[in-house]
This record gives sequence, C-alpha cells and structure tokens, in this order.
Amino acid sequence: MAIISIITGIVLFQYRSFNTSSLLTNQAYEIALDTRHAQVFALGERIDGADPRDEWGVVFKPLAPDIYTIFRDTLDNNKLDAPGEIIDEKSLDNRFEIASLRVKVGANEKEVIPLPGSYLAILFKRPNYDAIFNTSASGITKPIDEVSIVIQSTDDPTAQREITVTATGQITVSTP
Repeated sequence: MAIISIITGIVLFQYRSFNTSSLLTNQAYEIALDTRHAQVFALGERIDGADPRDEWGVVFKPLAPDIYTIFRDTLDNNKLDAPGEIIDEKSLDNRFEIASLRVKVGANEKEVIPLPGSYLAILFKRPNYDAIFNTSASGITKPIDEVSIVIQSTDDPTAQREITVTATGQITVSTP
C-alpha cells in the first residue's frame, strides 16, 4: 500500500507541473495568435467602415501584467492614444502574468521598465508584413530588430514562455 501511495504522489505532482506547462504554452500561443490577427487585419480590408490604411497592433503595458490590447491606429502615430482605437482588451488567465517586455537592437537587449505610462506596441501596416515597434523604453536610437514578451506562471516564476516578434513580422513562441 505504501508503494502505491508513493507512486500516486509522484504522478500527481508531475501532472500538476505538466498541466501548468501546457496551459502556459497555450496562453503564449493565444498572445501570438492575437498578434498575428492584428497583422492579418492590417494587410486585409475590413468591411467595418475603417480606413484600409490604418495600422493594427497590440500594446502591452508592464504595469498591467495581466492585460494586453488589440487596437487600430486611426491617428497613424504608431501608438494607442485614443479610446476609440481600442478593438479588444484581452485578459491573461489568472494563473499567468507578463513577466517582462524586451526590445532588441543589434546585439543589445533592453527591458521596458515598468513605470507609469510605459508600453510596448507592435504594429503592422499595409502592404507589408513587417512589424513596426514603438516603446517607451529609453536609450533606443536605432530601429528595433525584435521584441519579446515573456509570460510566466504566478505560482512558479521559473515556468516561462517567450513570444518573439521580429522586424520582418515573424512571430514565434519558445521557452526562454
């Protein structure tokens, strides 16, 4: 009986870890898919009366680690700054949060510091698949090569997934 109890305990412990890993991966793919939707909406033409030249994007704010926003940039200034631009606000599963937002310029990587008003926006504009990045991170003088959104489990900060968007518009999910 003791052997069965030990084996059951090990299996249940491993299942919890596997379940967290699977759900975290699913959450990362959901963010990647929403970013891809913004890319497709920017390239295609919507029948909702919007200007087909509008940029579409996703914005992340480090002080709101459980929310990201899909928006249409009607002012053409590469950021979300008007309430009418918000298309959808997405919430992360309450078991996960955005751990960090990073930008890469050449070989240098810089984190977007969580300060009031700080943000990272990923935009797409017709006719290119290329991504346009806008951030409040200081000290960036060259064009950004790629951005990364790292999400983690609120129970286990070592369980992380990274969503990377390159300047060419490629969107990937990986384990950091």
